Amino acid sequence: MLQEKLAPVNISGTVGGVVNITGGAKITFPANAFVDLNGNSYTGAVKVFARHISPGSANFEAIVPGGDLFGVNTLGQNQSLYSMGMIEAQLFDNTGLNEVKLASGKTAELKFPIDASQTSLAQNTIPLWHLNTTNGKWIEDGEAIKTGNFYIGNVSHFSTWNCDYSGPRTDIQGKVVDCNNNPMPGIVVTINGFMNATTDNSGAFTVWVPVGYCNKMPGFDG
Repeated sequence: MLQEKLAPVNISGTVGGVVNITGGAKITFPANAFVDLNGNSYTGAVKVFARHISPGSANFEAIVPGGDLFGVNTLGQNQSLYSMGMIEAQLFDNTGLNEVKLASGKTAELKFPIDASQTSLAQNTIPLWHLNTTNGKWIEDGEAIKTGNFYIGNVSHFSTWNCDYSGPRTDIQGKVVDCNNNPMPGIVVTINGFMNATTDNSGAFTVWVPVGYCNKMPGFDG
């Protein structure tokens, strides 16, 4: 699902600043943290286009960047992810046309609100993953620490960052029928509160989840 580009928040390239995002997420930038794409220091105003993508959103599965939450952990293993929330951000110079990035050695702090439906699942730490926009895979990179009803972590670059538990992929298969045992095609089945699958012409569906997480997640018992 395409998302409308939100209005930017302007911060100082020399002083840094805080970007408050609708939904309670936050990005904090340090002073003198920016360079252009050629590595030259940038001290002008920085336009930050940012959004929080919450697992509590009704259309979460449809708006997840990359689509299928396929990840690669620090050991190079393919993983299925269960998201506790994402922050997507793009940084531009004062014209809004030229991208800027964090300078080497600089980090920004991300603050992810924990959705009320997931508070019982929130452990003290959680891996951070960033989206590789070239291949659509999520790459494990660091961790966030639970502080109150938030996860807080630091990142050295931007695309979309994701707080996730992970595990090897396993498939869930099922079939939807009506009261007369007739197959029902085109039915959307929701697993774990946000992972959707649509039944085929025979009423069957298949969807993957992380191994070991089904019994812990809201919306699924099995």
